[in-house]
Amino acid sequence: MEKLNPTFQIIVILMIMIFFISCNYNKNPLEPNINLVRTGVKLSTNDIPILRGTKELRAGERPWLWETYWEENERYYVVKFIYSWELTQNDFINVDLIVAETKELAHKYLIERLKYRSIPPDLLESQDQPAVAGDISYGSGREFIRDNITIEIYAEGEFTEKITEIAKQIDTLLLKSPTAMSAAQMKPAINKFEITQNPVKYGSITRLIIDVNDPMNGKLYYDWRFTPGSENWGGIEIDESGNYYYYAETNESIEELTIFIINDCGFYSFSTIYIQVEP
Repeated sequence: MEKLNPTFQIIVILMIMIFFISCNYNKNPLEPNINLVRTGVKLSTNDIPILRGTKELRAGERPWLWETYWEENERYYVVKFIYSWELTQNDFINVDLIVAETKELAHKYLIERLKYRSIPPDLLESQDQPAVAGDISYGSGREFIRDNITIEIYAEGEFTEKITEIAKQIDTLLLKSPTAMSAAQMKPAINKFEITQNPVKYGSITRLIIDVNDPMNGKLYYDWRFTPGSENWGGIEIDESGNYYYYAETNESIEELTIFIINDCGFYSFSTIYIQVEP
């Protein structure tokens, strides 16, 4: 059998290698993965050099569940951490760090925020070209998105000239945060959400059974929603041991009770139960 020319053999091997590389890397490796999600980060004066010397007024102590809509028909939630610092009464800065479950929702959130601001359309901040921070930014970094995280900066006094640098320093922190291919990998898990008795009497207090765990091993926060559209609803009480109770104070025959569990990385899960309330 005739042997192949050594040069031809090298060419064939190189072609095979290029084929397999192209199959595994069919897009620019530097291009952000559209499915990549990252956790929120703690913002502090120690990690943002330009803010050193300021007084911290709000430190994102508690994540807030923020209900929003895409073009007034698609409801979804984001988790917001609120920060503020003050140098003097006239020199201060506020930063909102918003965690969405996907990059697409982060973009929707920011588009809606820009769209409904109460300022003339011709004064809306233009998109930065190129982005000064994150994947996309507006107003010299006043708003920017890094993967599924949106940052909104409001400044007064001498900080108005430092917004771009502040945005860059915050983005540096975001780039160090843990990432995953899906928010599902970072969301708390609600293993059980039940009421110990159903139906319940009006005016009664009944214990809730809640069992959750968090893959991020952080602090968990609870938020509650009651029957949508109802003019009156029950309430939630907590005892010294951390047990939660439902207080039946609704005139509706059925209470729709939803619990949201939010971790300090900015991800949430929810579960709903239906409680029959008797007179």
